[in-house]
Amino acid sequence: MKLKKFLKKSVWCLITVFLAVDFIIAMIAGVIAQKYKTQLNGVLGLNPWEIVDNSDSNEDTEYFKSEYYTEDGSYDNQAMRENSLAVSLQAATEGTVLLWNENNALPLAKGSEVNLFGVASGSYLVCEQGSGKIYPTITDTMKGRLEEYGLKVNAKLVNAYRLLKAKGYASDIINIPGTSPVNQGYNEAVINEAPWSELDRTTLGNVTGSLYGDAAIMTISRMSGEDLDPFEFETDKAKGDECIDGNYMDLSKNEADILSHLKELKEQGKIKKIILLINCSNAVQFKNIDDYDIDACLWTGVGGNVSHEQVARVLTGASNPSGHLTDTYVYDNYSAPAVENFGDFTFTALGAGVPSDASYTRNNKYMVYQEGIYVGYRYYETRYADCVYGEGNADGAAGVTAGEGSWNYSDEVAFPFGHGLSYTTFEYSDYSVEKAGDDYKVSMTITNTGSVPGKEVMQVYIQKPYTDYDKKTRIEKAAVELVGFDKTRELAGGESQTLEVTVKGEDFKTYDSYGHKTYILEKGDYYIAAGRNAHDALNNILDAQGKTVADGMDYAGDGDFAHKVTVAADDYDKYSTSATNYKITNQFDNADINLYEGTESQKIKYLSRSDWNGTYPSPVSLECTSEEMVADMQYGKEVEVPEGTEMPAFGKVSEEYGKLSLAMLAGLPYENECWEALLDQLTWEDANCLIASPSEGAESVSAPGMMVLDGPFGMGRVIEGLDSCMCFPCEVNMAATWNTELIEEVGKAFGHEILHLGYTGLYGPGANIHRSAGFSGRNAEYYSEDGFISGKMLAAECSGIQSCGVIVYTKHFLLNDQEDNRYGVTIWANEQSIREIYLKAFEAGVTEGNMNGIMTSFNRIGCLWAGRHPGLLTEVLRNEWGFNGVTLTDAAVPAMFHQNFAHSSAVVAGQDIWMGGADTSFFNEAKDNAAVCQAIREACHRILYSRLNSNCMNGVSTSAQIVYVPTWWENMVLGIQIGLGVLCGISAVITVFAFVYKPRKGKDVDNADNKN
Repeated sequence: MKLKKFLKKSVWCLITVFLAVDFIIAMIAGVIAQKYKTQLNGVLGLNPWEIVDNSDSNEDTEYFKSEYYTEDGSYDNQAMRENSLAVSLQAATEGTVLLWNENNALPLAKGSEVNLFGVASGSYLVCEQGSGKIYPTITDTMKGRLEEYGLKVNAKLVNAYRLLKAKGYASDIINIPGTSPVNQGYNEAVINEAPWSELDRTTLGNVTGSLYGDAAIMTISRMSGEDLDPFEFETDKAKGDECIDGNYMDLSKNEADILSHLKELKEQGKIKKIILLINCSNAVQFKNIDDYDIDACLWTGVGGNVSHEQVARVLTGASNPSGHLTDTYVYDNYSAPAVENFGDFTFTALGAGVPSDASYTRNNKYMVYQEGIYVGYRYYETRYADCVYGEGNADGAAGVTAGEGSWNYSDEVAFPFGHGLSYTTFEYSDYSVEKAGDDYKVSMTITNTGSVPGKEVMQVYIQKPYTDYDKKTRIEKAAVELVGFDKTRELAGGESQTLEVTVKGEDFKTYDSYGHKTYILEKGDYYIAAGRNAHDALNNILDAQGKTVADGMDYAGDGDFAHKVTVAADDYDKYSTSATNYKITNQFDNADINLYEGTESQKIKYLSRSDWNGTYPSPVSLECTSEEMVADMQYGKEVEVPEGTEMPAFGKVSEEYGKLSLAMLAGLPYENECWEALLDQLTWEDANCLIASPSEGAESVSAPGMMVLDGPFGMGRVIEGLDSCMCFPCEVNMAATWNTELIEEVGKAFGHEILHLGYTGLYGPGANIHRSAGFSGRNAEYYSEDGFISGKMLAAECSGIQSCGVIVYTKHFLLNDQEDNRYGVTIWANEQSIREIYLKAFEAGVTEGNMNGIMTSFNRIGCLWAGRHPGLLTEVLRNEWGFNGVTLTDAAVPAMFHQNFAHSSAVVAGQDIWMGGADTSFFNEAKDNAAVCQAIREACHRILYSRLNSNCMNGVSTSAQIVYVPTWWENMVLGIQIGLGVLCGISAVITVFAFVYKPRKGKDVDNADNKN
């Protein structure tokens, strides 16, 4: 009877079904986990590729060494981190910008008694949000650091704000000492400033009774980041703390409430001075900030781990700020012409066949860069110059935001590009320009005329002639362009230093999109000028041209700091070939709506200085219906095979060289013939995996796998023996130092963090342009509105990072200058603006910084996805610039990158790696297509070359073999699958037996009766 009860059919049916479902789920989960194992291993910090070396080789295989070791030969993580903090602090303080300092309000004297106002003083923004978001454990506070540097801080006010935090008043990041910050909301910007009325009477009694009245320090923070453009936020996104003027980058009503009360207390003599700290990477607008009698203002940016000490050192004068703006700061951020076509724009009609919107994709969205080259200071300064020249209807009403009537520079611009003050004063002298071949040597002496030690920046700008040919062929010229800079050492009072900057002859060139379709050098007068900022340099040029305040200048310049260079004749050939001797011509006609076929009714006017008023941008309406547009909107198309294209070998061992390992090719140049033998040896499956993931190894050529992680500011992982991950200052802070040597040291420190962590790849830095200084969401990850300084900083930072064997995937290539709709949005711009503004930083990263990797962007250039644009990835990047590094997609969204022939089209265009998971069948659709297979082979060439010259080769000898060893989670998943499979099988057998089992009559029954 017991057996009969055990074999109850209904029970075993249920058990079998339950186990079968679990088994199926486990199998499906295993397949999914294998597909995304690259990402899983990255999150878990696992590298499944192991080195097997049974030889007795004495090779030194630590190809990339750290500068920090303990006595036992292991990494000295503590010493490494101390260096990271030290260089970060230097960059953060040196990049702090003193915007104004009335009556020497700063620095604060030792012993000064101060009040800290604003929720941001206790929840200070140390890092921006997004995929690069990291959470350093911050144990210090602003109060503690200020006291450490000699100030007395009102503890009751600090405690009051701490209590208000519990009531929901806190800025973008809650940063409680001793804990990791808590993000207040992805895709949502908040202010949550506490109004004056929320401060309790005891606290206010301290403040209004003249206690701690030496200074009131007010901090405002603003959050932006990935998928978050701080543009036209709804009121509810300010969490009840609505921004004045409906603009998130202006003061909120509660911030204004506090400042107005502080102004009253100052008028009553209860507060001596008001200090404002601007804690954000985007440009706030000054329309309302000017109303509160603020004595001094510091832009502190976003300083990472050292943020609180940065503030304390600068406020107290322990560090003299020497930062200069890398964006133009204005009274109204809507005054930039780019804003007219910034945000959310939808095609009015879509042709049949345009990919439908799916997860993340925005195939019905577009953006028009109608402002052309006039981004940031190139707009404001050029329009100002034309007002002085009396040309181009520059003083018309179009673009006016400061009231009505004529456009006026002083009404629109609060602080020009390059602006920055010091606690001391500097004098310029002995300006000279000497020709040196095609280049010009510009020198100037800078003297510290004050008593406080400090540093100063030498800024050099060029003005090119705006000619009749330019007007005829729609070439645009800015009134000034940055072409060089340098920074003094710290000068003591009375000390001088002579700096020399080289202005390259190629900086005189201009791109001619519609005429010669290449770079040209035009005849005319050029001016090379120095100035304290872009506006000052322009005024110096205007003075040299005989202009005065009577012509409309806002102040007189000094023509002694402007040098005229006359080019006698036009030259259309000199700069028409690149340093690689490759012919330069248009590659982005398909991004210019005016040149696109089938768009006759959609032509636009780009902003032109020939008629500012008549060409000022307005929102552009477009449709996507032409046959060419619809065809280009596809993420892929079948690749044609040119006649004579041969199928490459896969998995073939060379008779001449025998079986090779990647390490055997160490030190060989990219073009060496041994690479051909190694690539022949690479199997088809390994080639697919190398391209399908940035971290996969290849057993067939003994190529190690590598660890890759996101992080323009840091890696977001805690290294053994340390108590926090490392967050470096944001890239705007770095650029604001105007000190490339320092930024290379920051890069080197960053590289050591990556090396000590055991990683090889970095998704960063970023090199896009602040198309809108106020509203572009990812400005923290990018350096500037200007491509020249962006390129210099990128080259310096990448050189430092790569010195530790790191592969940088600099992002986002190209035209990812806003976050809204970036997944698939079409971007329309003309060739001149693409080359002179948006490509410029990446170009310097490659040609000057030897950058070894690039991340392509989600957006389209015209209608072609950036990752399959051959003009961008092959013609410009590789042929013109000579790039031998690797290209990587942004996160591989299936709806975008896995359509028919998408992989094939992209790899042929020059896309090397997808940010996905290992897949041995990635290119099965084209395994018989010789053109695609040749492109796969060349992509693997670049991947393996970059891998060979990276720190993932540390420990790999020429005799070593690389093998894949399943990780603990893979073994666990396999164990669960096997266990469930066995249990399900046993259960199924028992179930079947239950149905066929028939108890014997007689004995079984008798036994049952006896037991009853």
